[in-house]
Amino acid sequence: MYNNELNKLQLTYSGLPTYYWFKDTEKNNFSGDGVGNAWSLILKDIPPTMFDGLEKSTAKSK
Repeated sequence: MYNNELNKLQLTYSGLPTYYWFKDTEKNNFSGDGVGNAWSLILKDIPPTMFDGLEKSTAKSK
């Protein structure tokens, strides 16, 4: 997906932007999962999770 604000390509998963957690610096380090209800791991066979800042919901329900 092309991010017009940054004029760059951005990796997306099921139409949602993907990011990495800056504190996860080692292989298999996933300390960012669930931080502040804003971060979620991408897991095989589980729909992506969207956070609205307070409540968690799956992308398919939106």
